Amino acid sequence: MVLDYTMSGFSKDGNMEKTFDGEWDLTEKPEAGGGRTIVQGDYTVTRLDDEYICILFEGGAGGRSAVQTMKFAEGLILDGSTMERYTLGDLYTVDAGFTAVVEAALTAHGGESKLKGSDLQTSLEHSGTRAYGIGAYLRPEGLVIVLPGMSILEDWIELTLPYDDVAAYRK
Repeated sequence: MVLDYTMSGFSKDGNMEKTFDGEWDLTEKPEAGGGRTIVQGDYTVTRLDDEYICILFEGGAGGRSAVQTMKFAEGLILDGSTMERYTLGDLYTVDAGFTAVVEAALTAHGGESKLKGSDLQTSLEHSGTRAYGIGAYLRPEGLVIVLPGMSILEDWIELTLPYDDVAAYRK
């Protein structure tokens, strides 16, 4: 995740390319203009039971001289016994019906995302990959979808979908 936010770029086909070529043993604060990216963040365990371990990472990344820090919220869903990582598509059938549930929750939230319609469905299908800017994690009360917001005032939108609302799409 750190690499995604600090040392990645997009290739011509839209996929992420890792460009990290340094070492992780930095022990001193970098000099101004040293080309280093500073990442600050924290995490919250959002669900911890026999079925799932879920973590929400929140923070920001930017250079020492950056005017604005790029903020992020990233969810991680792990199998509670095998520690296998799951994406949204591993747990739910992400189709037009599922996308409609997400769009209804977004409308009820009153927020507006950069992602709409078929772009939203494509992004939901690829959640868990930084290139699509969308994430998901679980809380006891429901599935949480993290969408990019429309402005720096709302960097991201978190929509909690009660499990009953998405039960028909559960794999």
